Amino acid sequence: MNQKTKTTFKLAGYVFTIVAAILFYNHLFVAATNPGFHVTVYFNYFGEGLLELILFTCFIPFIVYAFILEIRSIKKLNRRKVEK
Repeated sequence: MNQKTKTTFKLAGYVFTIVAAILFYNHLFVAATNPGFHVTVYFNYFGEGLLELILFTCFIPFIVYAFILEIRSIKKLNRRKVEK
């Protein structure tokens, strides 16, 4: 796989991770503004539940791949520091 494709997949993984984090924090802040710090979540309130499930399932490989590439680059940097 060439470097341009790797970079594209890595960026997609980062973007999908940010989207998932924003949605999580949205639920957290809604819960924080309610008495008792709770929130009821309806995953299919507007009929979007199945679509979200499919999309987030498709995001997982991109997120994992970006994570693996990041770990590999960190290991390379550590090896270079040890060699010097």
